[in-house]
Amino acid sequence: MGHGGQRETGTVLSLEKDNGDLDLVTDKQFVLRVRNTVFLVTLNACVSATPGPTDFSNIAAAQVHQKTPYALGMRFSIPDDDSRAFSRAFYSDLASGVPVEDALFLLGGCGMAEIVIEYISNSLSRSLARTYH
Repeated sequence: MGHGGQRETGTVLSLEKDNGDLDLVTDKQFVLRVRNTVFLVTLNACVSATPGPTDFSNIAAAQVHQKTPYALGMRFSIPDDDSRAFSRAFYSDLASGVPVEDALFLLGGCGMAEIVIEYISNSLSRSLARTYH
């Protein structure tokens, strides 16, 4: 699990290196690191889908602009327990063969404030903000 935050220069993800040390990854570094290698990016990190000072600040939107079919991010802060609950339910549905869009709409009870879903539909980038209670 990683954490995220906004800085003047854009969004930063706080990840963990193999040796346990902190690995601060900028929004642009992350987007370029996974570009053309993934079908779905799930960013359970705070403010990973919040507009900011650079084109890469909204990491979820930047992923889609780099042709990742689906990128999910959090617009606000998200408690770790909610992040884990989201991941558990979402990936369980995907493993059961539920399509990405349907799996997201089945998550109404995760207790999260808001998730932003960036995706490509008919070759156009789309964005959907969904509030969960």
